[in-house]
Amino acid sequence: MVAEELQCDWKKVSYEYPSPAESLKRKAAWGSYSTGGSRGIRTSEQYVRKGGDAARMMLIQTAANQWNVPVSECVAKIA
Repeated sequence: MVAEELQCDWKKVSYEYPSPAESLKRKAAWGSYSTGGSRGIRTSEQYVRKGGDAARMMLIQTAANQWNVPVSECVAKIA
């Protein structure tokens, strides 16, 4: 979902799955690790997509700043 929000090229996408211990160490940063059926996606879709969207907007803003152009002239797209 994050890759979709970032408009990533799926051929270049990889992932790492954090351990439940890592999540606990970070005060349950990634929420519940329960994945009964499709519950894992149903309970995390909104915040995962919002995080991806926020990251995309930050990257677009950074590009606009570096190129000294209005942010409205920049988009994220698969190259």
